[in-house]
Amino acid sequence: MATTPTPIRFGFYEQACVGMGYGSSNLWRHPDDNRVDSLGYDFWVDSAHSIEAAGFDFVFFGDVLAIYEAYQGSARASILSGVELPAHDPFSIASAMLAVTRTLGVIVTASTTYEHPFSLARRFSTLDHLSRGRIGWNVVTSYLPRAANNFGLSEAVPHDKRYDRAEEFLDVALKLWEDSWDDDAYVVDRNTGLFARPDGVRTIDHPGPLYPVRGPHLSPPSPQRAPALFQATWSERGLQFAARHSEVVFGGSQSIDDMRQGIDYTRAAAAAIGRDPDTLSFAGAFTFVTAPTQAAVEEKVADLQRVHESNVDALAAGYGDWTGVDLAKFSADAEVTGSTDHTQSEYQNKAAARSAGQVWGELRALGSGEATHFVGTPDNVVDAIEDYALRTGVDSLVVRPFLFPGTVDDFAEHLAPRLRERGLLAEQTSAPLRARFSPDGSARLGTTLPRNTLTTSQR
Repeated sequence: MATTPTPIRFGFYEQACVGMGYGSSNLWRHPDDNRVDSLGYDFWVDSAHSIEAAGFDFVFFGDVLAIYEAYQGSARASILSGVELPAHDPFSIASAMLAVTRTLGVIVTASTTYEHPFSLARRFSTLDHLSRGRIGWNVVTSYLPRAANNFGLSEAVPHDKRYDRAEEFLDVALKLWEDSWDDDAYVVDRNTGLFARPDGVRTIDHPGPLYPVRGPHLSPPSPQRAPALFQATWSERGLQFAARHSEVVFGGSQSIDDMRQGIDYTRAAAAAIGRDPDTLSFAGAFTFVTAPTQAAVEEKVADLQRVHESNVDALAAGYGDWTGVDLAKFSADAEVTGSTDHTQSEYQNKAAARSAGQVWGELRALGSGEATHFVGTPDNVVDAIEDYALRTGVDSLVVRPFLFPGTVDDFAEHLAPRLRERGLLAEQTSAPLRARFSPDGSARLGTTLPRNTLTTSQR
């Protein structure tokens, strides 16, 4: 493990909604928060400018495909309180943010269970061209059971089978991105009239069984060809998938020990299947509250805490679909149980071996959501960030906001200058997103295992 940290790439967590996840479900009601304006274009343009100016390297868009309704067996609490609602299309917002920035990368969550690889490959290639290589894909299998009903399925696909589907999905997408067009096939020569070389464009003829796709891909090679491949996961099956396919693994809310163990496990799993473990990068997440003095910190925490715990049903509604636990079913002293077909890592972190009363107490505490929580004066928070990075070995950290724009402003004013002074804040760059995480600085995909695709001699 390193004794001095290398510069960290900082990302900013977003969702295309007014009400965020269960760790901050109520904070859109705070008078200093302006997420109520997030249905409009201007909000996202202004957000992109401020996030980039604050020193962030990328924005990470989470997404959901159904309304939360595990709590009390109904969507009522989620609708009343705006829990991760409205769930708008993050691709559309990513396009707007990329258009008005020059260094900011954008990672978009998209599901291998409910998308189709051909249309998704085209969407990502379009954004990669438009942004000159600043787009990434958070590869997820989607955990909400009700999402299945929104896409014509009678029941949700079990957790591990979702990953089995994802294997073929990713194989098809990578064939379209990597194998369909030669590097020099796209010519566009006005003098000769040659648009593209037919012998450099080919079908992929993927046979199925789930996704039979002929091709060829409809887009010529983009700056990265394939988007940078992220994966938000920490279940055993998810980390096995990440060991094979991911470039950046987002561990989210893991403790220092769990993050370190997960990183070691994933690197070992990669080595066991013949992949260089050093081609894997890891990201954690944190929330923070800071101010120039400890008294001001305590005042700010109390203010946020008051709004955070103002509606416990909203907190329980978000918690219910993250963990598969309906707290309404349990007395205070009963041990909670739930479905690990939701997010298995969140079930282990937030529900396993806990009584309902303990969970209610944890939910009411500010910082109870999907991130490590740092509170203190700026120097103390930066100390905590440095310690976390050193002890876990993460390469990047994603900030989950309490307030917008307050969290961005606090990062820019209080944290970024100190992080730069300590050499902890990576320099912003317009380089393709993959190149920022790649050990050799390459924008081309080269970290996954060889696929059953065309050999060089066949191209």
